[in-house]
Amino acid sequence: MNTSPQTTAFHIRLCTVEEATNGVLRLPVFHTTSTPALAYLNPALDVGMLSWMPLDDGLRLGLPDSELHALRARLYHLAARCLPALLHARPPGDETTPVVDLDMPCLDRRTTTARLAHWREATGETESAGFPRTMAAGWLAASRGETDLPPLAWSFDQQLGGAYARALLTPLLEAYGSCDPLPAWPSNALFHIRYDVTLHGSAAACWYGLGPERAYDFFKHLSRISTAIQAAVRRWLPVLWTGDGALFHHPREAVSLLAYSSLPPLLARSRRCYTYDALDSSSLKHALSYATRRIQRQLQLWYPTLAALGHPIAEQLHPRWHSKWAAEFSQRPKRLCTLLANEAWLIDQFVNFAAGFHEHATLSELTGVVRRARTMHATLDARFRRWWDGRQAQALNGLILLEASSALSPEPVRLAITLRRKDAAGAASMPLVLHATRGPAPPEEDAQDPAAA
Repeated sequence: MNTSPQTTAFHIRLCTVEEATNGVLRLPVFHTTSTPALAYLNPALDVGMLSWMPLDDGLRLGLPDSELHALRARLYHLAARCLPALLHARPPGDETTPVVDLDMPCLDRRTTTARLAHWREATGETESAGFPRTMAAGWLAASRGETDLPPLAWSFDQQLGGAYARALLTPLLEAYGSCDPLPAWPSNALFHIRYDVTLHGSAAACWYGLGPERAYDFFKHLSRISTAIQAAVRRWLPVLWTGDGALFHHPREAVSLLAYSSLPPLLARSRRCYTYDALDSSSLKHALSYATRRIQRQLQLWYPTLAALGHPIAEQLHPRWHSKWAAEFSQRPKRLCTLLANEAWLIDQFVNFAAGFHEHATLSELTGVVRRARTMHATLDARFRRWWDGRQAQALNGLILLEASSALSPEPVRLAITLRRKDAAGAASMPLVLHATRGPAPPEEDAQDPAAA
């Protein structure tokens, strides 16, 4: 996306949200087809302002002229404000005129007397999100064949210094398939960063085709889900916990997290063991072996960052001390074991979550689907509040479900990272948007078979 102020054309598509689908299914009602409207976008502030709207776009809605003009103006102003986020989420190279979906609470002619009052409440956004929305989207795709569904989406915002941003974003972009190097910026620069991860909405349909829990196909699919969850947690926990540098004031905790994040996902060995088991001496031995072998690589990544910032414990994390940290792990693996135990609990919850979903695909309503998804969301939310040494990981709740869904779907996962550099006064500059796309990889390519260790 161009980073200079610009005028952008757009169309509007009015939609109504089907109440029975938990706010997932948008039913297009009207699409403006005349000359597109124009919005003035200021990327530095990430805002869009209406510049011009067509006099004749076919939008009538059966209202008197005065009321129609007021409604049209509201809709076009609202669409212009929604336009920057829509453009950020588009894949690079897409030059088509964007279409902004606006959700209308009521478009039923049987409620003519109240129509105008309802239309004034248009927000352009659906209210529901998270686990219930994702599983409802899957139910629609599986049982009714709906394909025009909103994407599964997750976003997260944080402040990062320039050195930390480089250390965290480089492996993250590589994991999502980007090979382009990051541009140069000073180590003491300050960025506001937004992460957006999206997946096609129909991908959630795969949860309804897992089969009975005792079937071999169920185990095979859950193995893929397990490796996806392991990779997602290890990929994103450092983003959550190391961005402010506070974790590095406790070297053992920092190195434990870095070693854990470098472990390859473990292929499931049986229906009772989908990942590393901290209580199994053989499984723990393999985990410690991989962790100690990869410590030096992690120290080589993080030592230059900490040294450039003059961090007080930078010397303790010099790569020359990797053998000392390896011995520390072998003698005192408690911190790593806690992370592995939490990971095993998380995957066990998803195994229970998946069991029985295939039965819902044949039902005429999705009440049970929404209830099951809400229970799962509440369970993970409570556990994530104190995930490791008092640190929270609630921000990963929706992302983990998205990544687990991607393991069952041929749809690609798209990552967009928007960086806004802030000056001494706190004002943000024009954004730099980084894109990466990761297709679903078979677990054999990314995971580690314990038999090969």
